[in-house]
Amino acid sequence: MTFKKLSIGTAAFGMRYGILNNKNGLEIYEISKILELSQDAGIEKIDTAFNYANAHKLLGLCLPKNHTFRITTKISFNSYLDDELIFLEKKIISLLKSLRIDLLDSILLHNTNDIKNKKIFDWLFKLREKGITKKIGLSSYINELSEEICIEGLEKIQVPISCVDQRFLNDLVNKKPYLNHFSHVAARSVFLQGILIEKKERLPKFLNSNDLIKIKNWRNKLKDSNIDPQIYCISYLINQKKINEIIIGISSIKDVEELINNKEKYKLNIINNIEPPHLSNKALDPRLWPKI
Repeated sequence: MTFKKLSIGTAAFGMRYGILNNKNGLEIYEISKILELSQDAGIEKIDTAFNYANAHKLLGLCLPKNHTFRITTKISFNSYLDDELIFLEKKIISLLKSLRIDLLDSILLHNTNDIKNKKIFDWLFKLREKGITKKIGLSSYINELSEEICIEGLEKIQVPISCVDQRFLNDLVNKKPYLNHFSHVAARSVFLQGILIEKKERLPKFLNSNDLIKIKNWRNKLKDSNIDPQIYCISYLINQKKINEIIIGISSIKDVEELINNKEKYKLNIINNIEPPHLSNKALDPRLWPKI
């Protein structure tokens, strides 16, 4: 198995990210090692964002010399004024220099509703025409998507997809019209911010009792079959032909070492006899969770 589908998620590089993560970002040496190990293992993609604290700066400092990573970033807007668009374009061009790349693989809107603004829509398309980015698209949630939002010309969609959240996959299989334009699907929240792979005693208390029972029962079945939850979650997605990219949030050197060490274990047949738990919408949507 190759790692061509995998992308290193950088949200935890410069800030505390994840309901179960207590670290306020990573040290320079940790990020450098993570990126070095990832490149050596054949991982080709990095996912980041302007609002991931100082993740962009850290990447610029830590990327290996002569790296070949394909990098996606996400942008948000405070206003829709021309001055902000000019400022953001300058920041993106500066980012290219910092990351030592000629163009971004993708620029995604971090707020789905921004695409409704024609000025933003046109600006995004011009960035692609200027050769600043290869692809443009959206980072969204399944309940935000519609034919009005998914406009022709957008190529990439990034949404939560996991073994427990298959709503988007179901829409793909059913060929929902709003998905016609997207040629690249990126899955995020594949571990549900760590809930699916964390020790049972650390499961968050805000989950309702039914969800907790379902997760614990699923984990017990995995244990009985000698299957690591991380291996199950990635195997579930890596064999989905309609998914082009799987973003794995990394918050330690250990995370990426485990990912690499399990490389030959990500196989479809390990999940055949174990159904993933069916969780409530509140459990699946981090926007409904308590703030950390």
